[in-house]
Amino acid sequence: MTQRTLVSKPWGSEYLIYENSDVAVWMLSIGCDQSTSFHCHPNKKTGLIILDGHASIELGFLQTIQLTGPQKIMIRPGLFHSTKALSRDGIRLLELETPVDKEDLVRYSDGYGREGKPIEGDEALIDLEPESVIFPDPEVGVINSYSFGLSLVSVEKYETLENFEVKNDKSIFAVIDGGLSSEEGRFVLSAGDIVNASTLKKLIKVFEISEFISFLVIDKNET
Repeated sequence: MTQRTLVSKPWGSEYLIYENSDVAVWMLSIGCDQSTSFHCHPNKKTGLIILDGHASIELGFLQTIQLTGPQKIMIRPGLFHSTKALSRDGIRLLELETPVDKEDLVRYSDGYGREGKPIEGDEALIDLEPESVIFPDPEVGVINSYSFGLSLVSVEKYETLENFEVKNDKSIFAVIDGGLSSEEGRFVLSAGDIVNASTLKKLIKVFEISEFISFLVIDKNET
């Protein structure tokens, strides 16, 4: 799978918007009243960030929540989940998965009859439109920002907390590389983790950046 390929899905489409050795970030577009399969990732932790539109997230067999961009949720390995678009124009969301393994998927049920089948193959791949956003590798001192409907996503990298500031109390921070660690070198925030500004503020009071930390910072788009 390359970052210039779009995967056609019965519910919409997805493409790889960023990837490194620790995390894969997918951009999903889901049509109105369409939903992903009710599936789990036995070995991966998953983070979902609704960028644009209103979504219903089924979590396990007993809970359903609704999210509107920009909002997020973390999903533990093995928890069955499904995402449905409630908005008339559909939804767009980022999906963070770590470790990187697209084959780590088990479907419980599916509205399109894909239970027990592997993920889509080459027949579902088409060339990505040239104007489609691909996140660059983060650089210290460089902030790249992208607008997605209700949300603004910035790609940022820091090597020291002296140059870092939580500017918006409503920001969402998705770690895509590096992290925060204890004095013993144990990570408390690492690739694939997604936290709110209030949580990050508490963590940086106690823990330090381990070599560096790279974020996707998601804010409400005010333009």
